[in-house]
Amino acid sequence: MDLRFGIWAFGIGIWDLGFGIWDLGVWIWIWDLDLDLGFGIWIAWIGELE
Repeated sequence: MDLRFGIWAFGIGIWDLGFGIWDLGVWIWIWDLDLDLGFGIWIAWIGELE
């Protein structure tokens, strides 16, 4: 998956550092030590990137 392309309405990925929330084009990182696997969940604002 290339983050340079497309917008994810609902996406689930794996992040080593924890999980982040994508909101209005801003990454908000929330550190959760309980998630050993570091699941990344993000919701992208519906729109188009040019």
